[in-house]
Amino acid sequence: MTTKTTLGITFILMFAFVFVGAMYEIWRRLGLLIRGVRTTAKIVGVETRPDTDDEPRHFPVVEFTLPDSTTITVEARTGASDSAGLRPGTSIDIVYDRRKPEVVVIDSLDPGFTSFGTLAALFVCAIAAAYAVAELALEITA
Repeated sequence: MTTKTTLGITFILMFAFVFVGAMYEIWRRLGLLIRGVRTTAKIVGVETRPDTDDEPRHFPVVEFTLPDSTTITVEARTGASDSAGLRPGTSIDIVYDRRKPEVVVIDSLDPGFTSFGTLAALFVCAIAAAYAVAELALEITA
């Protein structure tokens, strides 16, 4: 096996792993935004943790009431790099999963995994992976 073949296979496997993960995240977020319930919650606290770059990321803890009068208090899955708009007592629009109300996303803080730019980058990588597969197939058949 040549170095070019090894690199091609490595690229294809790495791309497949990233592509499947990204598509799952896009599917999950779109599903929640489509079938989720929109409501207004009150911020009751803010949890701060470092992100992957060791920069502080602020995750609001929100409280809201379900239609059956059950009160839910949960930390949102989306956070912000700036905590200025996340003061306790502030109202904020959320989307929660009606099947699992503890799954809460805040549209205004969504990092944008469903944005056009992300989809375009995945498309370009898919073309590069298809090219690598074609090159690999030609090398194997030669």
